[in-house]
Amino acid sequence: PVSVEKYEIQTSHKSHYNTLSPLSYPTDLEDGVDITSPVSLPSRRRAALASIASMIGGTLVGKVLPADAIAAAARTGIDVGGGFDLFSEPDLAYPDALYPPSLIGSWICQRVVTSIEGDTFQAENAWRSLGGGGGSFNNGDLKKVETFLTRYIEPTAGASSSSGYAYQGEFIKGVVLDRGFEMSSRIEGGKISNSGDTTIKWDVTKPDILRYDRAGGNSSSGGVTELAVVQRGVEIPSEKGFGFNELVRITSTDFGGGKQLLGGIGNIKVERCARVQRRYRRAYDDSGNRVVEGLEIMKTYRVLDGVAGIEMPTSTVKSMIRMTRPPPVTE
Repeated sequence: PVSVEKYEIQTSHKSHYNTLSPLSYPTDLEDGVDITSPVSLPSRRRAALASIASMIGGTLVGKVLPADAIAAAARTGIDVGGGFDLFSEPDLAYPDALYPPSLIGSWICQRVVTSIEGDTFQAENAWRSLGGGGGSFNNGDLKKVETFLTRYIEPTAGASSSSGYAYQGEFIKGVVLDRGFEMSSRIEGGKISNSGDTTIKWDVTKPDILRYDRAGGNSSSGGVTELAVVQRGVEIPSEKGFGFNELVRITSTDFGGGKQLLGGIGNIKVERCARVQRRYRRAYDDSGNRVVEGLEIMKTYRVLDGVAGIEMPTSTVKSMIRMTRPPPVTE
């Protein structure tokens, strides 16, 4: 098991960033971007609701049902009147998003925002909480290309069969994103304050929780943020591509230093929600080098008493992604 609280990002390839090819928008990746897992997440909710309804019906006709059976049916993350309970048991079809084993190792990732719709304040807050930094959506700074290092690693030793997938009759063990490394790399590359370091806590054995503390929570850009995946669908790697669909609960404590909200009264905890959908495809550039192109759609939702209104997004942000292998390190 790997548990890292402090990430050290390599700097040997940063001078190579400016020589990367311009990004081209992979429009055909939008086909099938509404990723669903092999086990339909909505159908699981319908089953849970049907189970609860049948229990209630059974009670009405005089049948006594065990309390633990009712509780078990209610624990699954379910829609609540068009919303999703962010604090119910996570609804995860896979323990983590799966990537083909050819992605293992380090990549130089380029990202650029291509469109922003709806509430730009909500969009920017979610984008920044998920790792973005610097600039503002309102003045167009965030539409500049963001470049950082990322890497993919093997799942934990002894991982279940759900960490792999079938391809042409064979079982393939996938790899996973090192979420802590990527978060550290993005924050370091887009740092909006030099008043302190960022501490990141992420464990590959518990990939759905990531916590980070920008500048110790003491600056205008500081604060403790927790990202918790509460719902996940996975598109298994194939010739057509691969990707995931995750609903993320974003909990920010004292985000903004407690100085810009509510007149600076103490520490403030804010709950937000965003859906992140990504779809990738493997390709080659003009020189025959392997590249990975992707499209990300991020949607934000209103949250009231821990329930997110997932039927009506408040904003939608589209980004394109391009990953290339870093050049060999020369002594």
